Amino acid sequence: MSALSSPASTELQLQPQDAAPPFDGPFADMILRSCDGIRFHVSKYILSIASPVFADMFRLAVAAASLDEMCDGLPMVPMTEDAATLDLLLRWCYPTPRPPLATLEDVQRMVGAMQKYDIHAFDEVAQEALQMHLARDPSAMLSIAIKFRMCEWTRRAVLALPLATLMSHPGLADRTLLALIRYHTACGAAASAVTSRRDFFEDTFFTTEYGGPCCQYCSCLDHQGSSWSAPRFVWNFLDQADHALLLHPHRDAVISLCKIEECDRCRRAYEQQRDIEKLVQRLVREVNVAVEQVPVPDFWL
Repeated sequence: MSALSSPASTELQLQPQDAAPPFDGPFADMILRSCDGIRFHVSKYILSIASPVFADMFRLAVAAASLDEMCDGLPMVPMTEDAATLDLLLRWCYPTPRPPLATLEDVQRMVGAMQKYDIHAFDEVAQEALQMHLARDPSAMLSIAIKFRMCEWTRRAVLALPLATLMSHPGLADRTLLALIRYHTACGAAASAVTSRRDFFEDTFFTTEYGGPCCQYCSCLDHQGSSWSAPRFVWNFLDQADHALLLHPHRDAVISLCKIEECDRCRRAYEQQRDIEKLVQRLVREVNVAVEQVPVPDFWL
């Protein structure tokens, strides 16, 4: 039998080890043992403040402690989390520099631990990490949000995905996927309807109600019959936004749609760029309002 597979070698590998500082110090009054055998020397006081679940767990552990559950004279509690998860969680609970939630794996570990141990002290920082990863990979964030039943983050992730991408999302239960698609479709209809409204327009040189300083060569009346005049590319933009928002009710669907077409007569490209940016911002704002009014279903029925 080789040295790598010998019983002595296997026993050595399975022997519990102490965690990295500060979870190996002499000021602990409790030991948490990860499922992969790493011992974390912790302060019950610090963790009990951070988590009511930890507080209850420590009281039970002390009351039920036996000689077999002691180590270095301290009660030892076996945990279901692995060492990487415990290390991340404990460093966020302790008054030490908090490691960033740099990967989606880190996010899953922290979200799961925060829910399990009812920890809310760093919700705001965790929300920032979730938003960062949502922007990077909304599909992966949807999987995390569904797994941990985070309704608001499920809603955000759904809207960050085009309908076609959502429909092909792997690993979702049929009922859940159907609920997500129905919600996305309802939001798309609400967002698309905004493009036919004119109440978010303002008097600028290219969207002036009842005539005004619009250039007579590059401007035309609204083909939907309103009294607004604007360059043709504005109406083309709204038509394109109508279709884009139906399939993807999100700012990303429209933010780059509008293309400026400079008029040879008025040559107001700079002003047009400035004002079209205002128009897009107003459209996005109204789309957000419309989508937020769509009832959010229970995605887990």
